[in-house]
Amino acid sequence: KPRLLSKVRGGGADNLTLIDGVGNALEKRLFGIGIYHFDQIAKLTPEQAKWVGIAVGFPGRVERENWVEECKVLAEGGMTDHAKRVEEGKVSTLRVSKSDKGK
Repeated sequence: KPRLLSKVRGGGADNLTLIDGVGNALEKRLFGIGIYHFDQIAKLTPEQAKWVGIAVGFPGRVERENWVEECKVLAEGGMTDHAKRVEEGKVSTLRVSKSDKGK
C-alpha cells in the first residue's frame, strides 16, 4: 500500500485529469483513497501501482497507461501531450482549463 494522505497538501489537489486515462470519476476515486498529488503517483513502486489500480477499480491501468512516468513529468512542472490537450480545452473535464480562465 502506498503512502496515502488524509487531506490535500498546500491548499489544493493537483489536477489529476492531466494524467492520460484519468477522467473526472477516476480522479474522485483517487481522491477517495488519499491520492491528491502527482508526486504520490510518481513515487509508486510496481507493487503499490498494482494496489492503486485495484483500489480504484481498474486493475492494471496504472501500469498499462504509464501513470508513474507521466506523473514524474507533471510533478516536476512539465507537461505531457495529454496534459497540454487538457489545458487547451481539447479534452473535456470538469476542471477549468487554462484556455477557459478569464471567460
